[in-house]
Amino acid sequence: MKKIKGYISISLLLIFSACITYTLTINTKNLAYLYDPTGAMLHPFFLVKNTSDSSTKLYIKFYPVELLYNQAPATKIYQAKMKIHYSLYPSFADNQLIDSASVIYYIDQKYLHREMNFEIPLKIPQNNKYLLAITTTDLLRKASTISYVPIDMTSVYNRQNYIVRDTKTLYLLFHNYLKKSENIFIACSARTSKIMYVSYYKTKFPLPAPPFSSVSVDEHLQTADTVWSYNNYDSLKFSLTYHGIYHFQIDTTVSDGLTLMNFTEHFPQHKTAEEMIEPLQYLTTSKEYDEMAKSKTKKETLDKFWLTAGGDVYKSKELIRVFYNRIVYANLYFTSYTEGWRTDRGMIYTIFGPPQTINKDNNYEKWIYGDNRSYKSVTFKFNKVDSRFSDNHFILERNLTYKNSWYQAVDSWRSGHIYVYQN
Repeated sequence: MKKIKGYISISLLLIFSACITYTLTINTKNLAYLYDPTGAMLHPFFLVKNTSDSSTKLYIKFYPVELLYNQAPATKIYQAKMKIHYSLYPSFADNQLIDSASVIYYIDQKYLHREMNFEIPLKIPQNNKYLLAITTTDLLRKASTISYVPIDMTSVYNRQNYIVRDTKTLYLLFHNYLKKSENIFIACSARTSKIMYVSYYKTKFPLPAPPFSSVSVDEHLQTADTVWSYNNYDSLKFSLTYHGIYHFQIDTTVSDGLTLMNFTEHFPQHKTAEEMIEPLQYLTTSKEYDEMAKSKTKKETLDKFWLTAGGDVYKSKELIRVFYNRIVYANLYFTSYTEGWRTDRGMIYTIFGPPQTINKDNNYEKWIYGDNRSYKSVTFKFNKVDSRFSDNHFILERNLTYKNSWYQAVDSWRSGHIYVYQN
């Protein structure tokens, strides 16, 4: 067990945890809460960045407004008490505990409406991949949530060796998408080159095929449309001017690097009528969608679709609220090198909603709708894609047996009912 030190201005207490061996491996547990925004009271963000071939840092972002505050007897100051506990494992399927430790943070109420960032240095064995299980606990409320972060120590060139910061706030970027108005600093811990190469792809991938389709959608990026090179002594100042995919590398003889995207100015939300019409491809025929997309009065066309589905203004507003909330969460959870809602997981999530059961392993996710002991339940399996552009892209194992379930869900939306799977 090792000592760790937090790097924020608030007071903290370090405690060391005993090594615990769990009977069940993580891949046998139900992790449905990971994709259910109502499944946890705390919503921290985590990121790991390698600082050398044997060390990394765990970066943490959270919002103190989610914590419970109480008056501290000694100081009379209202404080929250939050614990971060991490456990390092070989994988989802291996419960051999490599290392663990905890940090307790006392947070003054004056930080209530701020974003807070801090970091924990870690020593990690070289030349392998690992899984970090992180438990965040509000000790006053006695509420916890567990997050899982993969660590890749196999290359000094992969995405976990790149740090991206906002040029104004110097805050770390915890997601892989930016607007063209945002400027960033990019640095790589591997100092093997004074040049940073940027490959730009303006490709927009087609919508995923229905879950029962036998058609294969080509999602491979071919030759870059443009390649730039910049002097990179300490960090590169950059902005994603055009919509598309940007792949950053310090060594073009390997495929590894950092990938960032510029989708739309409102991403992960869909705000304009044009943006809101696009996901309706999941609910419409090709002819219907073409007519909507070509309409010169897209706002009126969009309103007409939902009013027809809902039957009245109240029901239509509720359909819109839930449908586009699912789109936003699909973008937050599943964005890879394409928008989250346009991925296989995003498609199923948008139409079916959050699954009741999720089993997750290094190379796949299994989603179960309904009671998994019932023959009426529906199971979707998504296999992880080995991609240099993202470690968050999964492809659905399509099957003709999904046809009835899919059309039942689509018909539910079109007849004015938010679809929730029931056995």
